[in-house]
Amino acid sequence: MPYTYQLSIIRYSQWEISTSMAIAPHSKPEDVSSAIPTNQKVIMTGQKNGMLYELDTSRSAPDSILTALVTLKGKKKLSIAESRIWHKRLSHLGDAAIKSIINGYVDDGSTCEVCMQAKLRREIIRFPVQRTSIPFELVHSDLCGPFATRSAGGAQYFIIYVNDYSRHTEITVLPDKQAETCTAAFQWFQAKVDGWGYDIRRFRSDNRSSEYNNKNFRSILAVQGIAFEPCPPHTQHKNGIAERMIGVLTQKARAMMLDSQAPMQFWAEAINTSCYLHRRTPNQSLDGKRP
Repeated sequence: MPYTYQLSIIRYSQWEISTSMAIAPHSKPEDVSSAIPTNQKVIMTGQKNGMLYELDTSRSAPDSILTALVTLKGKKKLSIAESRIWHKRLSHLGDAAIKSIINGYVDDGSTCEVCMQAKLRREIIRFPVQRTSIPFELVHSDLCGPFATRSAGGAQYFIIYVNDYSRHTEITVLPDKQAETCTAAFQWFQAKVDGWGYDIRRFRSDNRSSEYNNKNFRSILAVQGIAFEPCPPHTQHKNGIAERMIGVLTQKARAMMLDSQAPMQFWAEAINTSCYLHRRTPNQSLDGKRP
């Protein structure tokens, strides 16, 4: 009666008698080499090395090896216990994916508590929000950093201000994220908006205690008649306009840095250039118009 194997590196003490897949033509697993036939065709050979048989995969096609070692066509269905073991072995892979590689896998419809704990994520409720009808009526802002490498000018952060009406974006680099530094950056931005003849009415940002949510910054907003709209704690997606704009600008800056092979200390110049170009290129959210 022929023998079957269980692992790609075979320990002969684990072999058992079966007819599903045989090693031949030898009668004992202690023989020096063996051949594994499927449908009367040898697809793999093994060489004994101490207590193990090492398979020579260089002479076999990958698909044949996968069929021989994993799928085992014609094998009966696994038990529920065996199927759950395979689910754990494959790092709690989805049932559909396991069925595609393990023939005979059985989905018993039960709920895996470990999967629920490990793969649980917060549901983000999205609904359309109407844009403002007046330029700079609402400004979105966010801070990015710290960068591992300081810029040539000593900056380690940058802060952005996005106009909700047209997505016009202004950016400034900062040496730190102290409240005084961020407040000075906002006053610089507000002076530019005032020079364009517009007034900021609402200011939306993350609920950061060190940058925005402080007495000094709140007092400046109150004097100017600007409503402060901090997002709830741990809900960065509520400030999605600024978050996505940071992603767009950093992707462009990263592409320019990689293409030019510029040193990392020039990241500030790259991020400023990406913002400059973004304001002058067509925007999909504006139907092809420029911010």
